[in-house]
Amino acid sequence: MNQYPPRFFLSSLTPLGFVSRLPLLTDPMQFSEVWLIKGGTRAKRSALIARIADAAEENGRRVSRVLDPLIPSLLEAALWDGVSVVDSAGPRPIEPQYPGVVERVVWIGDCWEEETLAAMRDELIAVPQRRDRLLEQARRYFAACAALREDRFRMAGEAIDFDKIERQADRIAAQQLARRRIQPEETVCLLSTGDGACGPVADAMASLEQVVLLEDETGPSAAHLLAALRRRGIRQSQRMLCGYSPLAPYERLEQLIFPDLSLGFFTVNERLPAAENPGRVINARRFTDRALLSPCKSRMAFHRKAEKQMTLLGRQTLSAAREECARLEQLYAEAFYPETFERICSRLIREIVTC
Repeated sequence: MNQYPPRFFLSSLTPLGFVSRLPLLTDPMQFSEVWLIKGGTRAKRSALIARIADAAEENGRRVSRVLDPLIPSLLEAALWDGVSVVDSAGPRPIEPQYPGVVERVVWIGDCWEEETLAAMRDELIAVPQRRDRLLEQARRYFAACAALREDRFRMAGEAIDFDKIERQADRIAAQQLARRRIQPEETVCLLSTGDGACGPVADAMASLEQVVLLEDETGPSAAHLLAALRRRGIRQSQRMLCGYSPLAPYERLEQLIFPDLSLGFFTVNERLPAAENPGRVINARRFTDRALLSPCKSRMAFHRKAEKQMTLLGRQTLSAAREECARLEQLYAEAFYPETFERICSRLIREIVTC
């Protein structure tokens, strides 16, 4: 069963650089067919994946789409029923581990006329270099934002009643996480990006029957509660989808979904949206000693204001990087062979979807 939401991210520009979990979609234990798209430009690889995904949906498959974190209107991958189609030429290239058995490599580099590209050589090299410099600058802004947030969370953490969080997790587990007689399964995703793209959060909420919101404006209470629920989910042998923060992509949970229960827990704050009609709302204030928090309020407010400024600068820099991406696509468009691309699309749809 596909446990992923309709749309989500598997990579993001983080304080650590580009973090990608796209290799999860090449796991031979989860996917019997993996199609790796190589060559060409970001937009054309995305267009090919989108065409295949649309054809699969028209044939009755439940398709999940992996969005490109830099340009969320593009796709990095699509998956359904043990099949994945993946852009393997991104910032973290993917090479086949079981070629011909699990992975099949699709090359679309022949869709461009080489002599025309050679005439634009200098600019085709300069544009990606400018883009990469802008991405590195944006990474530094997000790293500064993450450092400020960790300081704020540390201050707020001193006022948290962790025993109360554990008791709350025990109650939720007793009420809603019935034990299953199989091994627990856990996978990860990102439902937002560092610059605030969070449309997949709303998609994930809409796909679930039960939505619990964790309102947390001051600090890490929601993350601690999600971590406690994750531990109990493992003990109860549940399947889980763990949504990590793009500012702490290996450490801090922002969402936790139990697909077999159609149940999801979602952090809500100034960056992450709320559902219109949640089944339940848990406010972090119940886990916080306001008297202990009071002496830190002015410092926390300063940190929050500085975080917003760093995020704004990061967004502006990413916007400039996207302009360079668009310029690169324009250059390659001058040498594009649409007929060759259409033949590749038609062949792959026949092989992947209709056969």
